[in-house]
Amino acid sequence: MAIARDVLDRLEAGVAARDLAALTDLFADEAVLFGTARANFEPDEVGDYLRLVVEAGSVRWFLDRWSVIHHDGDQLLVAASGEVETDAGDGPERSDFRLSLWLLHVGDTWKISHFHGSVPEA
Repeated sequence: MAIARDVLDRLEAGVAARDLAALTDLFADEAVLFGTARANFEPDEVGDYLRLVVEAGSVRWFLDRWSVIHHDGDQLLVAASGEVETDAGDGPERSDFRLSLWLLHVGDTWKISHFHGSVPEA
């Protein structure tokens, strides 16, 4: 889970720095990103969604329940739940959060091939 947590830390840092290039670089070329707002299947869609995330403010994940579904030298598939904290400039707000994350080992780094994060409905 340290690998997955490291990737999420880099996502948080990229959003905090409003560094769209760093965020985009965390994703594999054919990544799929499902957020609460919409599904993104193509690289352009993923980039557009990341742009919206950067514009929305900060995001931090507080995930306390993890399950490693698959892990070998080239792939890591995890599921997690906990809370997500967002701040659009008017103070932080926390919500329950679910995550599934499929990472691929590419060169000397791990890249996101699939990210599905959502806030469950009340």
